[in-house]
Amino acid sequence: MLNCKQTARLISEGLDRKLSLRQRMNLWMHLAMCGACSAYRRQIQLINRLVRRRFTEQAADRPEDGPACPSEAKQRITQTLKDRESM
Repeated sequence: MLNCKQTARLISEGLDRKLSLRQRMNLWMHLAMCGACSAYRRQIQLINRLVRRRFTEQAADRPEDGPACPSEAKQRITQTLKDRESM
């Protein structure tokens, strides 16, 4: 039987990788009897979902190639660079 410290470690590991059948069974047995670890697991899962959602929203708000540069601005930049090279 797992103690609470081992259970907390498995809960965290379970977010990063798939646990073995034995680990999942031991975790399930401990969670069935320990309200504190069950609450910890719910909190960790909630935090994980919120962080994933936040990063997903940020990625959706950001264009892949960055903001488009207007052609007029590109021409001004090009002209400025040419002027500096000629100095």
